[in-house]
Amino acid sequence: MFPKPRIAVITGPTASGKSALALEVAKALGAEIISADSMQVYRGMDIGTAKPTLKERALVPHHLIDVAEITENYNAGRFRLEAARAIEEITARGNPCLVVGGTILYIKILLEGLLEGPARDENARASLETLWDGGEKAALYEELAGCDPALAERLHPNDRTRIIRGLEVFRSTGQRLSELQRDHGFGGSDYEALIYAVTLPRALLYERINQRTAHMLKSGWIEEVRRLLKSGADPKSPPMQAIGYREIVNHLAAGGASGLLEEEIAKATRHFAKRQETWLK
Repeated sequence: MFPKPRIAVITGPTASGKSALALEVAKALGAEIISADSMQVYRGMDIGTAKPTLKERALVPHHLIDVAEITENYNAGRFRLEAARAIEEITARGNPCLVVGGTILYIKILLEGLLEGPARDENARASLETLWDGGEKAALYEELAGCDPALAERLHPNDRTRIIRGLEVFRSTGQRLSELQRDHGFGGSDYEALIYAVTLPRALLYERINQRTAHMLKSGWIEEVRRLLKSGADPKSPPMQAIGYREIVNHLAAGGASGLLEEEIAKATRHFAKRQETWLK
């Protein structure tokens, strides 16, 4: 039996410094990095995703960055296939492999497998999408919190795709998606993985988030969103509903009059970081 490929995973909440740490580790070891970030896959989403710069990518080979157009629907299944292919290629070159990012779902699926779940119920999905688009997203999130509180706790109230999927499964089958995920017989991992989580005291983490938000806005984040929208990005698509992008889309739709944009983004990011910390525990 062939030995499993060895990989290292560096994860942690947003703004914790995991990417900078991974870059230094990769330079020291001659490693290659696979990004486990669900938004860095999209071309043009650079500032708001804290995507590694071209200079950094020249120092260390990076994979699964800029592999999808903003109009595509990149998902966890595609990530698992492409990450597995990258690991195979990196291992064949004899280089160490670092998987780096804060999208916990992607890391979990890479290591444990993908739950397909019940088949789509198009009627239930269409009904839920109509309600969401009609302004009932808060009510739908409350419904999910009532029927599948474990799933709702993991999701942002604006996570359209996953909230609708959770409700679709429950309405169609009476089963909680969180329980299906928990009970999924994943089987053994395909990799021998060492997992490192970067953590910071919460006060320091929140201060870093606040400073990074201000820096991103000063660096042209609003203009980046304008360019994406002009290129055909759907304002309601998952990438444009990512934290920060969603707030800027709403800001632009309101005529750019909000003076609270920076705090709105920082607050949403802090909440997200708190949820990441919960998942890592």
